[in-house]
Amino acid sequence: MDYTIIGGEVNLAARLEGVSEPGGITLSHETYALTKDIVDATKSDPITVKGIHRSVVPYTVNGLLGDDKSRFIRREKAGMRLFLDLGKLKKPHRKAAIKDLKDIIARLEN
Repeated sequence: MDYTIIGGEVNLAARLEGVSEPGGITLSHETYALTKDIVDATKSDPITVKGIHRSVVPYTVNGLLGDDKSRFIRREKAGMRLFLDLGKLKKPHRKAAIKDLKDIIARLEN
């Protein structure tokens, strides 16, 4: 038997593959919304693709959140979830964040 897959999602995936850079990954808005906690992606201008009757907002994947080269710090354990966006946490707010983290550490140590 031969298997195949058909439908709008397959068409969308093929169209997004066509607009991706070589070796790159491009996501639809719907997929990005489901993965935004673990994927660093850049929103692009909406595009119109053949066979889809609405504009599609593509997201170019830059990498996973939380790796050492990322501007993001992400840690997750049972009972704990930490997410920092160093790109958005500007200098005046970093001191407040440090204080918050020190307060959290003090509570954890008690």
